[in-house]
Amino acid sequence: MLQKTRYLRLFLPFMLLCILFFRLLTVLPSAEQQLAACFGRQLVVQGAVEPLSVHRQEGFSSAILRCQKVYSDTELAYSGRLRVSVKGELPQVGCVVLKGTLEQLDSLRNPGGFDAASYNRVQELGGRLRKAQLLKIEQQVL
Repeated sequence: MLQKTRYLRLFLPFMLLCILFFRLLTVLPSAEQQLAACFGRQLVVQGAVEPLSVHRQEGFSSAILRCQKVYSDTELAYSGRLRVSVKGELPQVGCVVLKGTLEQLDSLRNPGGFDAASYNRVQELGGRLRKAQLLKIEQQVL
């Protein structure tokens, strides 16, 4: 009986370490890391506008776009979200195709202040589409 408890005391920590090790191996890259090679490049993005994220101000519309397809030179495997800003109106419903320059979401942080980098990571925001042009609007939602 004493030998069984000794083996159990050795086996349980070993199993916990194995589980932790395999969990660390399967961590997926963040949305920003997936798009890191495309920063500063022109992208064409197709996706659905999130209705509650649309803000209109002084002839511009900004929103968060749930990406379905992202093209640079070829189609990229990215299904996260992007911040977009467009001159004119963005529809609140439907699918849009936008073209613009991808930029990194830079955020400065004061100690004890709002941590925008963590917020963007949790919200799966990979970047910001700068100088975006609205190419096409489709009324159906993907």
